[in-house]
Amino acid sequence: MPEENVTISVNVTDALSEVQNVTLWYTTNGGEWIPVNMTWESGDTYTGEIPGQPAGTNVQHKIVAYDNAGNVAVEEYELTYHAYTVIPEFPLAMLLPLLMFPTSVAVALAKKRKQENS
Repeated sequence: MPEENVTISVNVTDALSEVQNVTLWYTTNGGEWIPVNMTWESGDTYTGEIPGQPAGTNVQHKIVAYDNAGNVAVEEYELTYHAYTVIPEFPLAMLLPLLMFPTSVAVALAKKRKQENS
């Protein structure tokens, strides 16, 4: 939804030297990458929030973890970041006409079949 914060959760582990911190990096529309320190929740789970963006905004994000030995790890995915586009809320006023059209067509076809079978 436009202007709605997006919460990102990730599980991070480091059996040898423990996790020092986890950073969520995001960019909007290919601009500057902005860091957000992620908060430890419980177990291995860390969360961070990307601030709400206007409709049509392309958001890319990635997670970078640091351990106490100075090692850095970026998510191991085919791409080094995830992306989504903020879409406008579907107006509720549009829902009724969209539902009425297929219903009207179905009723018209049913009447036509009934007339043909009579």
